[in-house]
Amino acid sequence: RNLHYQVIQRLSATGMSLQSTTARVSGRAAQARLHRAVDDLDLTIRDIRTTIYALQAPVDEPQPLPRQILDLVDEVAGDAGLETDLHVSGPVHTVVPPEVAAHALAVLREAVTNVVRHAKASSVAVAVTASDRLRIQVTDDGIGIPADSYRRSGLGNLTERAAQLGGTLELGPGPDGTGTRLAWEVPLD
Repeated sequence: RNLHYQVIQRLSATGMSLQSTTARVSGRAAQARLHRAVDDLDLTIRDIRTTIYALQAPVDEPQPLPRQILDLVDEVAGDAGLETDLHVSGPVHTVVPPEVAAHALAVLREAVTNVVRHAKASSVAVAVTASDRLRIQVTDDGIGIPADSYRRSGLGNLTERAAQLGGTLELGPGPDGTGTRLAWEVPLD
């Protein structure tokens, strides 16, 4: 509660102050630095919220989905020496039904395991977002997916899981044209 009310409120206030200062600053480089600082504060706030949700579950109860996601990514990628960037946003802990959560965790395990085993990557970014849809995006800076490995590598299973829930799986290069970006998305009705 203290993290939420004191730290997040201070970070939010600092972010708003920086945003209002940006309009008064001349020079594109300075404005760009201020925008990056605001973006970093937003990410920090999301990370703190994810941690807060994970800490709220009593020990004898099942862990909330954000905590399970954090533990899974840490378990799979932790010993691989990968730089890991994890972001969970939206009401993941409340709007994802148990059946969808089970699929999502299986998909996340497969995707991160593929990065560890096959991508020859130095970093992996995982983003899990919930609103009216659950979206899992796993992006690495590795060698990409060879065309002949789609069925063999278990990615076909991820497509089937998405289809069972009325969703989609998209695979392609990362945003900079290198590595791999996997995006698994399903509706939350």
